[in-house]
Amino acid sequence: MAFPNPSSDFVDIDAIKDKVSSEELASDIKTSLSIIDKVGTVKIKTEFKGFPYRVNTSDLPDGLYFLYIQFNDKKSTIRLVIKH
Repeated sequence: MAFPNPSSDFVDIDAIKDKVSSEELASDIKTSLSIIDKVGTVKIKTEFKGFPYRVNTSDLPDGLYFLYIQFNDKKSTIRLVIKH
């Protein structure tokens, strides 16, 4: 999940606890995150370990973005609105 949404300065990425085991959450698994605009340009790409994770969105212009998250064998796409 990603919140707040709409976002202005940051967005927090967190795992939905009933979809991820406690062993996975406690492990040192890298999570990949990409934020892509509506025309397909990658605006932010990073890897992190542990949840929740905060992403700075203050430099992104207003608009619709897609968050692509891969954690272990799980993939998720979340629509994100940036509104300053």
